[in-house]
Amino acid sequence: MPENQSDNSLEAAADAVALSSRLVDTAAVNLAEASSDGDRISVAKLDEHQVLAYDLAHAASAVEGCRAMLAYAEKGDLESRLARAFVADAVADLGAKMLGREGVWGVDASGPRVRAAVRGGAPRPGLPRRDRRRLRHRGDGPDASRR
Repeated sequence: MPENQSDNSLEAAADAVALSSRLVDTAAVNLAEASSDGDRISVAKLDEHQVLAYDLAHAASAVEGCRAMLAYAEKGDLESRLARAFVADAVADLGAKMLGREGVWGVDASGPRVRAAVRGGAPRPGLPRRDRRRLRHRGDGPDASRR
């Protein structure tokens, strides 16, 4: 992959992480408001939003993982590819959690930046053809007897 394309992909991945972080922060505020009873969190109200709390915890940890992977990406080309794959997977997962539940999350996912991030703003790195062949021909899986 040409260096500038890799840089652009890494920049797109960083943008997707920043956008995901804002969505998670907004959802956290929404959950806190929905679960509050005056100036305190109500366990009973929080329990009513248990699915959101669970999904939000996973999304928040994925965003933090993405931040760590973006720092790791600076170490080299392979690390950059791994980081971009991780970010793409995490952003797609966040999009799947939110899809059709934007009101529950308290976010507006109809904007073009959100759609672009979920659709592929942080593209997965492709394996070079020789590596795909190597993966297909190694191992002792079900196809091993046919080699």
